[in-house]
Amino acid sequence: MSLWNLNGNEFSEKEINSFNENESYNFKDNREAFDVIQDLLNRIGLPMNFVVQDCASINCRRRNNAYATIDNEGVRYIIYDNDWLKTLNSDESKVESLTILAHEIGHHLSAHTIGLNWKNHTKAIQFCLKSSPYFHKETCEKYHIEEYSEFLEKNRKQEIEADRFAGYILSLSNYHIEDIQKVYINTMVVKDDKFSTHPSLEKRLKALEIGFELGQQKINNPTMKHDFEEIKGEKIDFKISNLSPIDRNILLQKIHNSMTWEAMRQVNNDSQYEFGIGSKTFTEEVKRKIIEFHGKEEKFWEFENEKEYFIAHNQYMVLSADTKIDYAPFPAFKVIGDTFQIMLFNDYEKPKIVYSAPFEEDKISFDEIKSLFVEIFQNGIQNKINEVYGKGN
Repeated sequence: MSLWNLNGNEFSEKEINSFNENESYNFKDNREAFDVIQDLLNRIGLPMNFVVQDCASINCRRRNNAYATIDNEGVRYIIYDNDWLKTLNSDESKVESLTILAHEIGHHLSAHTIGLNWKNHTKAIQFCLKSSPYFHKETCEKYHIEEYSEFLEKNRKQEIEADRFAGYILSLSNYHIEDIQKVYINTMVVKDDKFSTHPSLEKRLKALEIGFELGQQKINNPTMKHDFEEIKGEKIDFKISNLSPIDRNILLQKIHNSMTWEAMRQVNNDSQYEFGIGSKTFTEEVKRKIIEFHGKEEKFWEFENEKEYFIAHNQYMVLSADTKIDYAPFPAFKVIGDTFQIMLFNDYEKPKIVYSAPFEEDKISFDEIKSLFVEIFQNGIQNKINEVYGKGN
């Protein structure tokens, strides 16, 4: 997910307004950037489990930018162009860089990097996104324009969610809202966002302000819990060899509760409809994927040896008023060495890793896992509604 949509239409790498180009206000090295991100996460009590990389150190796909991404192993990255940040930062506070990085953290915390929006609109993006090698205006307008509009609307919503996180995090870091908003004012062009991947400047400034005010409420009431869904604006060194099975299972149960019952309860509370929750039989397709993954069928879909532990789960949500509307992501836990992963076996051709962290309680964010699965359940239920009733119902 990328922050800076400069021309108001597509992800852009065009020149932007720059100032103080002769001053050296970028990060002196990648370690400083890492420390800055770690400090931002400390403000909201989250473990640092991002890989931070400067574009100059890798084959960066987007220069003059910063973006959040996740690889096939569930490793989460924040990529930034340090030379570009140098053109933005106006003084030693580096508030411009921090605003950009806080926004990218927001994309991770809002579960945007698992790519559900892109996955749901693959064909439309292929033919309608101008930066796509398959862009074809006539095909887009004839067959995919409605679906592409849905993609754009969701993408703009995700940018607003990340903006709210940026305002919230920087509020807790004692920056002023005027300085945070100035970053957007100095680097964005005000345009109608109807056909844009990113929202208008006016909407983004408002999102920053809302997130900032929530941060001020937290400062004034330190015992108040961080509520990821409220921030987004949604209405809906442990080593495995040193853990006893009981200790391991206690930690896994806490994770399981965050991603199932707590996430389901949040969706239920925030929805106008009532859902039932329970356990569902594994589909034959999911069984096949799980067997292919660890080589053989095991009782209760659980696998364990000296180096690896794996267990799949089958909790689902069903609409009380219409049982045709149900959804189960069929997640699974994998612990190998000192690394913990959550992967999904539904909706993907191969297992999709959506969360990865050291297998230590203080390195795992239960709130973030809950928020991740609120997004997954919400997306899966909406897709099932579209499948049964058609879009727009």
